[in-house]
Amino acid sequence: MHPIVTLIDNSNIGLLWLSIDEINIPILQGICSQIAIAIGNMMANKDIPRRRAEQQLMLRFSNDITGVKSKSDLDHVISTVLHGQFQTRIAVLYPLAEDRVTLRPYLFDRQFMNNQNDRRALV
Repeated sequence: MHPIVTLIDNSNIGLLWLSIDEINIPILQGICSQIAIAIGNMMANKDIPRRRAEQQLMLRFSNDITGVKSKSDLDHVISTVLHGQFQTRIAVLYPLAEDRVTLRPYLFDRQFMNNQNDRRALV
């Protein structure tokens, strides 16, 4: 048995085991290089739709953010993207105050905050 490490751009991507007694190593290395390139291409092609979807999401979000004119607009844009991507909503958004130390609540979900207060009351 002969193990051959398959490489692409000097990175190991796999191992090819052959059940054979004699082999031409340079030819096998060439074959493995081509296999590695094919595997690398397949992996990259599989990732293209995910990357494209992420780019489209970020472009839509960027366009929506540029149209924000009010606090309620901002709340809507952020809530929409958080719900669409993570099935969650904003709990609290704390921007830094002018002193660059203090955090002040700017946007928050009243229902979430009420639930948190209810939980604290039970403890």
